Amino acid sequence: VDPTGQEASLPLRRAAVDVVIEDGFARTAIDLTFFNRTWSRLEGTFRLPLPAGASISRLAMYCEGKLM
Repeated sequence: VDPTGQEASLPLRRAAVDVVIEDGFARTAIDLTFFNRTWSRLEGTFRLPLPAGASISRLAMYCEGKLM
């Protein structure tokens, strides 16, 4: 949502996926970089569909190199 309350999209600048399969489990790391075209901080919702039986064990967000 932009500062006026309107929905906005953030272009995906970079995507990297790393998958390691070990002992019947797949550990998948997804690194996504988005580009904010505005000077304002934007608020959003990130949706990641997961297959049945999958779970998220860690979720982190970095802004300008800082863990949020």
